[in-house]
Amino acid sequence: MAGEEELFRQAAETTNEGIWILDRDFRVIFANRRMAEMIGWAQEEMIGQPVDNFIPESELADHQFRLERRKSGISERYERLLKRRDGSLLHVLI
Repeated sequence: MAGEEELFRQAAETTNEGIWILDRDFRVIFANRRMAEMIGWAQEEMIGQPVDNFIPESELADHQFRLERRKSGISERYERLLKRRDGSLLHVLI
């Protein structure tokens, strides 16, 4: 039987939702194939990048506010714009 990590990877790679996992410094440590497709990057290129690199400048203040809330244990749903590799914007629900 597959271990928990392998089961997670299988689920994450087969879903139609974009999934990424960030470390404590809000750097990407995992991005599934769908997330990479949505914003136009290769999965490997996303790893290690600060999540801020994928946020348009107009969203950075609110983005920082939301990260501080997340650090304090508050989890919430909100809309966010993400910046695709080609510079276009993508509306997502976080």
